[in-house]
Amino acid sequence: MMAPVYVLGLQAGMLALVGHFNRARGLLAMPVQLFAQAIGQVFFRRGAEEIGHYGSCSHLFVRLAIGLTAIGIPLFTLLYLIAPTLFVFVLGPNWHETGEVARILAPVIGLQFITMPLTKILWLHGYQRLDFWMSSFFAATTAGATALSIWLHAEPIGAIIAYAVAQGLMYVTFLGTAFLIAYRHRRTSRESAAT
Repeated sequence: MMAPVYVLGLQAGMLALVGHFNRARGLLAMPVQLFAQAIGQVFFRRGAEEIGHYGSCSHLFVRLAIGLTAIGIPLFTLLYLIAPTLFVFVLGPNWHETGEVARILAPVIGLQFITMPLTKILWLHGYQRLDFWMSSFFAATTAGATALSIWLHAEPIGAIIAYAVAQGLMYVTFLGTAFLIAYRHRRTSRESAAT
């Protein structure tokens, strides 16, 4: 998640952007991660109970997905629209560039908010190895996209955009995998209940 810090830190004259990235990411991601982890822990506990009783927790999974989406999309769309103004209003005029970086990161942080709790379904159904390989690929893709943008001599902000796009694609991949697992186990539990 800190790939832009390392990549931009290697480039001369990009330290100011590294500071803006760190501040924006810290201010947005820390509360989202704490909230998403708490929701994920509750989902994990309740999902394990449902799997024990019904063989699947897909109903709980779908309800959680709907709830997180209903909160996440409006909240992070609003943040995308007002981030620079909000940062200047709350923190002062020197924070405008940090607000611009926050605007770039808002969709990714929104996807993270929705995806993090839902991917607990991988652990609930025993896909820890898949989670490990996907997480490793996630890290490599994010770092690679950021480094590639610098190698291609993109503008410094281009490295953060490349980072955001790579992370967004990986979160969508994780989300799609979680839905496939929920659907697969929902179908399997229905088939076993029918027999």
